Amino acid sequence: MAFGNILLFSWSDPEHGTEPWRSDGSRAGTRRIADLEHLDQGGSIPFRFMKAGTKSLFFANDGTHGRELWTSDGTAGGTRLVREMEEGPGPDFVTYSAPWAEANGRLVFVRTLPSGDPELWGSDGTAAGTVRLLDPGTVVDPFLRAVGSKVYFLARDATHGVEPWVTDGTKSGTRLLRDTTPGPEPIARRGDLSLFALQGRLLFRGGGDPLDPDFWLSNGTPAGTVPLANVYPFLAEPLAGLSGEPVELGGKVYFDRSPNGLDTTLWVTDLSAAGTRSLGPVSAEPGFRTSRLFVAGRKIFVSGVSDRGNGLWATDGRPNGGKLLGRFSLDVSTDRAPVPTAFGGKLFFRTSGSGPDPDFSGAELWVSDGTVAGTRRVQDSSGAPILDPRALAVFDDQLICSAALSGFWRTDGTPAGTAQLFARSPVVDPQGLVVAGSRLYFANWDAETGRELWALRP
Repeated sequence: MAFGNILLFSWSDPEHGTEPWRSDGSRAGTRRIADLEHLDQGGSIPFRFMKAGTKSLFFANDGTHGRELWTSDGTAGGTRLVREMEEGPGPDFVTYSAPWAEANGRLVFVRTLPSGDPELWGSDGTAAGTVRLLDPGTVVDPFLRAVGSKVYFLARDATHGVEPWVTDGTKSGTRLLRDTTPGPEPIARRGDLSLFALQGRLLFRGGGDPLDPDFWLSNGTPAGTVPLANVYPFLAEPLAGLSGEPVELGGKVYFDRSPNGLDTTLWVTDLSAAGTRSLGPVSAEPGFRTSRLFVAGRKIFVSGVSDRGNGLWATDGRPNGGKLLGRFSLDVSTDRAPVPTAFGGKLFFRTSGSGPDPDFSGAELWVSDGTVAGTRRVQDSSGAPILDPRALAVFDDQLICSAALSGFWRTDGTPAGTAQLFARSPVVDPQGLVVAGSRLYFANWDAETGRELWALRP
């Protein structure tokens, strides 16, 4: 995790096991911060380094307190236990669900014991400011949606059933937004399918008929949580068929409408009646439906599927303006797939499945500028592709890609602008790329040094 100009990370050595480390990109500035568990050679096994406000926080087990929340400023003296949430060594299998979120400079996270339901906690990095946010008996859905300075989530209690809640990371600032369906309704809802952001406000599905849900809009207060139709009546019907995450481009919101799971159409709104309209189907292929929307440059990219197979489409927002770019799918479903990344007005992504190129091998890095001619595999001037890409990061005005079999690359999407940075043979599964200060950090393995921390300079 980047913390100021340094990297905070978890690393292992034979003497101390896995402990928190820091690096400023130099050998002298790369060192273990503290030996939190000095009796067990396995170490304290710190994980999930997080930043909230001016604090860095992580979870670790020092052998005395169990898996608890710690904070560090990158020095031994500034590394300490924040609070013992469970007295004593605690159970071995406490889990902390992803994602965590930040609310007004405070960390909001979900903690689950093997014998209990998920608990929602908030922390400002101090013992007094680390508190359980919900009363016992109120069960949180692990999905958290940060919008502005607040975090939204679904929770269930015996009186209201599953309803939307909001928190600013404090106990007093955690409250039910509205009982959209009075009583403990039995309908189950998931946060990742119910909570969305709409230009600085929360858009969420009500708890009515799951096949015909009412949408609500909230500014984070009970009084400001109202049916969407009360504020934007022209959006109520189109959004009733919302089938995925909306995206923003040029001050407008684009979203898919698929009321029956098929017949997907793309819509646009500027939150005015005159500026809300259907753009028609992105594809006229039978059975077309959208999987995900992405934005790069001035184009909306649509990953979808039809009766003819998977594909990637693009539109500039004109009615019926979708164009098929290629017959392949974006790989976003596995831990090995990088997040599709916008850079230089283009979308870079990992493909899976067969593609339009007869030599296409599946997992490769591709790029698109939203045109058929500009959609192609990324390759260098010799024609070498980037196989099995694992991570993408923008660094020093370049896009850096780590690939499992060929090391690290820089690219702008053109053959002339694509080059292998280095590949110490053999390179095995380079994964996360983290920019901190003037360095790009990554873990890498080679036969000469084993697995070590590396850094790229500008």
